[in-house]
Amino acid sequence: MSEDVNASLGRQHGFTSPTSVALGAEKNLQDGSWDANLFRPPDYWVYIFTVSDREFAISQPPLIRSFTIRPKIKGQRYTLVAKLPCPFLQIDREGAVGDLMVRAHQGEKVAQSICNPNNPTLNQDASLPAQTILGLGVDLNCQGVFWSRNAKPTEDELKGAERRRERYYEALLERARTLEISNPKELEYLINQDYHMAAEYFGVETSWHRKLVKFEECPNCAEQIKPGVAFHRHSSGIICIVDPERAAKAGVTAASVGSVKA
Repeated sequence: MSEDVNASLGRQHGFTSPTSVALGAEKNLQDGSWDANLFRPPDYWVYIFTVSDREFAISQPPLIRSFTIRPKIKGQRYTLVAKLPCPFLQIDREGAVGDLMVRAHQGEKVAQSICNPNNPTLNQDASLPAQTILGLGVDLNCQGVFWSRNAKPTEDELKGAERRRERYYEALLERARTLEISNPKELEYLINQDYHMAAEYFGVETSWHRKLVKFEECPNCAEQIKPGVAFHRHSSGIICIVDPERAAKAGVTAASVGSVKA
C-alpha cells in the first residue's frame, strides 16, 4: 500500500532567515564570534607606517570596512599605524550553500591595497600606466604611507617614503605655478590640503598660500614685528636693531645704518 509523501529534501531557509539565525546562534559561541577553528596564527606580520602629517580614511570592503590612518606623531620621523597578519584571513560563505569558509590573502598585498589599490605589484615605487589607474586620490604611497615586513623600518625604507612624498609635493607646486599663470580660476578650485602641505614643506609663499604669523611688540620701538627677527625697518625709515649680535652677522650695525640700538 502506497503512502502519501510527508517530507521533502531541499533548502527551506536561507542563512539570513530567522530560523537559520536562531539555529546558528544556538550552535555558535555565545559571544557571537566566529568559530575559532576557522582561524590560524599568523606566520608573520606586515607593518604600515606613515611619514605624513595628514590623516587618511580607508574603506575597502569586505576586507577593510573602515580604517583611519592617523597623522604622524609630532616630533617623530615616522609613526606605526597598523600591523596586518599574514595570511590575512577573510571569513566568507560558500556560494549558495552558505557554509562558513576562510579565504586567505597575502598580508603584503592587503597592505599594498591600503597604500595604493591602483598598484597590483609589491613595488611601492612602481610607475603605473595611466590606463591602469582605476581611482584618483587613493595613492597613499606618494603621500608617505608605506608597508614593511620590519617592525622598525630601515633607513632605506624611510628615505624611499620621504622621496615619494617629496616628488608628489614637487609635482603639485609645479602644477600650481603653471595654472597660476595660465588658468588662475582652475587653480582656485584645485587648491586643497595637499597643495598647502607642499608649500609648507618647501617653505614657499604664493598667491594661494600665505604663512600666518602672529606679530609681537618690538622691545625697542614698540612697533609690531615678526617674532625672532634680529632687526627691522622702523616706520620712520631707520633700522631698529633688536639683537645686535645676530644683526652684525648679517652686516647690520648701528654704525653702518644709523639705527636705533637695542
